[in-house]
Amino acid sequence: MSDKIPFPKEHKNIEEQIQQLLERGLIIEDKNEVRKFLFNVSYARVKPYMFRYQIMHDSNHGFNTSTKWEDIVYVYEFDAELKHLLFKAIEKFEVAFRTTFSYYYSEFEKLQFPEKRPIAWWFEYDTYFKKPHLHFEHCEHLKSQVKRSKQTDPQIRNYFKKYDPPKNPPSWFSFENLTFGLISKLYENANTLYYPKKEISKHFGILDPDVLASWVHCISLVRNICAHHSRLWDSHFHAIPTIPKKNIGNFPRFTKSHRLYPNICVLLYLLKSTGHFYLFRSELINLIRKYSEINIEQMGFPIDWLTDEFWIE
Repeated sequence: MSDKIPFPKEHKNIEEQIQQLLERGLIIEDKNEVRKFLFNVSYARVKPYMFRYQIMHDSNHGFNTSTKWEDIVYVYEFDAELKHLLFKAIEKFEVAFRTTFSYYYSEFEKLQFPEKRPIAWWFEYDTYFKKPHLHFEHCEHLKSQVKRSKQTDPQIRNYFKKYDPPKNPPSWFSFENLTFGLISKLYENANTLYYPKKEISKHFGILDPDVLASWVHCISLVRNICAHHSRLWDSHFHAIPTIPKKNIGNFPRFTKSHRLYPNICVLLYLLKSTGHFYLFRSELINLIRKYSEINIEQMGFPIDWLTDEFWIE
């Protein structure tokens, strides 16, 4: 028998939302500013930014003494700028990874099986993947995502209009229209018996392809948070980037943590191969300095992070 109960809360208009915040002890000096904010950013979206300012285990969700509305907006705006910065940086790596993944496997297929089978459709051959059942599942998702992209991508639309067989477009078209999550799953399931997977990891400065697979998966999770405008800065991640067992050069010190800092470190390292390392590092440091009141230890940053050679400008 279920112990769930019917959802008891009803819709509150903006004035009722403001009144609730006041009753919970939040200091509001300008109701018009709060009113304007809540008309553009829903109460449900900003609510998670209030948690750290509320009294723990208080059933009335009261705010700590002296907490102001501006304190909550300050964290919200920091998080918004952080997501924008990270999303822009992830885009640089994501585009490079899609390109490299498709290119290395197409080249390998061309060298191994010239004129024997369609070269650019290597992603359909289960010999390249460790778990056939997962490969089948991923291919079904691939077909669905590529067909859906006919609505927005003229190259895909033109392919389906003019060509058959093969049923799916070649990898250099298909991979541009897959979710980054599916791309990461395809790489994770790729078989290391074939050298392209290792060559791809070497391209990004990593000797172990399983380490890269872990990093790409973690970055895809951060990307999704950024894309959906969810709370990022103090998020708890279920996946942790694998720490390389072998020295890969200038790499920051960090312990296993479910916070954001390890994800930032691996993204920054991967941006070395795209030429965006220094710009992203500088922009991130400047953002943290701009919002100096943010407790970045809640993001997993070590106290002495700026003394690490990796971060020294």
